[in-house]
Amino acid sequence: MNQFEWTLIESLFASSISVLPGEGVDSFVTSGEDRTIRIWEMGECQQTITLPAQSVWSVTYLQNGDIVTGSR
Repeated sequence: MNQFEWTLIESLFASSISVLPGEGVDSFVTSGEDRTIRIWEMGECQQTITLPAQSVWSVTYLQNGDIVTGSR
C-alpha cells in the first residue's frame, strides 16, 4: 500500500481498500467501521452504500467489477 492509500484509509476510518482491476488507482472501493462501502473515482466519492452490519471489515473488487464485502 502506498502513502496515498494509507492516508485515505486513516482519514475515512476505512478498514479496507480495493482498486478496480485494470483501472489503476483512479477507481477504488473502501469499507469502513461506519457500516459503509464507498465507491471512488478520480478521488471523489461517487456512491456510499450502508450495509446492515456492525462494521464492514473487508472489501474487494472481483475481475468482473462486482464488489464483495466481509462484515460483522
